[in-house]
Order: sequence, then structure tokens, then C-alpha cells
Amino acid sequence: MNHEHLSRTDIEQVLPHRRPFMFLESVDVLEPGKHAVGILADLRDPDFDFLKGHFPDFRIVPGAIIMEALAELLGVTAAFGLSEADNKIGVLVEDRMRYRQMVKPGDPVRLEAEVTNMRRNIGRGNVKALLGDKVAAEGEITFALIDRVDLTI
Repeated sequence: MNHEHLSRTDIEQVLPHRRPFMFLESVDVLEPGKHAVGILADLRDPDFDFLKGHFPDFRIVPGAIIMEALAELLGVTAAFGLSEADNKIGVLVEDRMRYRQMVKPGDPVRLEAEVTNMRRNIGRGNVKALLGDKVAAEGEITFALIDRVDLTI
């Protein structure tokens, strides 16, 4: 079953992330457990004020933030609609990324994720960030769905 357009509010029902550390703005196409296409948040938003320091005279989006947005999309792809994902949280286990194009705050970046393997609580997927028709970043991410624990301070 395909789902079209999940807003940030919809995504927050699946992921525990919140701004300023939620970089996935929306999901435009979702085939749960298989594939998704989403959009990177507009990093010029005041919620992401910390990016002004990377770098003040030559602002670029850190690769780690692009990878995080891709991991968020992969998490939505893997966990959306799974009853066994209730009370679970997705955590990054490993990533193998290649960065090919510089991304500046405000650039429209399309994100793609495909779950390639899921065994019990460990999953793997291929991810890609596209700037127009050019690949800005691509790679493979391994994640785990672990029990959600209240770590509130």
C-alpha cells in the first residue's frame, strides 16, 4: 500500500526526533517497509540557527546532517505502520556514505531511501540525496529498532 505525502506532524508520529534535530521535512512517496522519497528541511529556518557557524563566510550543509535526514527517511520507511515498531526507536548502527555535491542551506534536496534487508530488529537500506538531477550524497545505512526507554533528564 502506497501512502502519499506525510507532513512533519505525521513523521513525528513515527520518529522521536524534533526540531532543531529533525531534518526530514516531508515524505512525498511511501511504500512502507520498502521505499520512500522525502524532502530535506529548509535549513535557513531559524530552528537551524546553529548552521550559521558552518561556515560563517561560506555556508554549507554538513554531510552529517544530510546523512541524518536520510537516516530519518529510512526509519520512517522501515517503521511506518509496523505494530512491532510501537514503543521502539530507530538508532544508527553504521553508515557508509559518499558525498559528491556541496549543499547550501536552502537548496532543494530530494531524499530517497530503500530498505534492502530487515531481520528482526536490524535493518539496512540504500539512501540517496539529490540536488536537482545530481547526486549530492549516497550510501548505505544500517539501523536497529530498540526498545524506547525514557531518558528524560
